[in-house]
Amino acid sequence: MRQQESELNYRIATKEDIEFCEKHGISGGKFEIEGELLQETIAVELDGLVIGIGGWIKITDVCVWSWTELTPGATENIFGFFRKTRDWMNTTAEVNGIKRYQCWIDADNEKRIRFAEHLGFEKESLMKDFNGKGKDAFLYVKLMD
Repeated sequence: MRQQESELNYRIATKEDIEFCEKHGISGGKFEIEGELLQETIAVELDGLVIGIGGWIKITDVCVWSWTELTPGATENIFGFFRKTRDWMNTTAEVNGIKRYQCWIDADNEKRIRFAEHLGFEKESLMKDFNGKGKDAFLYVKLMD
């Protein structure tokens, strides 16, 4: 018997989605997202339950900082989450003229590094002491066609 596939969707995030991911997110981040930034923040849902959020902040006309926060529900459905995130990035790049996504990842965070690389990001440089003394990070970049 074939198991029914779960439904993954993405949409503009609400403040409630952000608060949920602050409370249940894997990294335990606090997000100061208001106004226009909220319009660039998405929620990924699995069968109506938010399993992660992500977004971008414009640096130049063609370059953005991107970020995500995953919940345990995302890690349990990581391949679907990858697909939805990649779809959203491609659509957003096309609509907004984004040619370069970039993000920083703690140098010792292997899971986030794999996540970024799976989405097509490539390591561009090491940023020494980026998060404080002895806390290096990598700059990862994804160039869009």
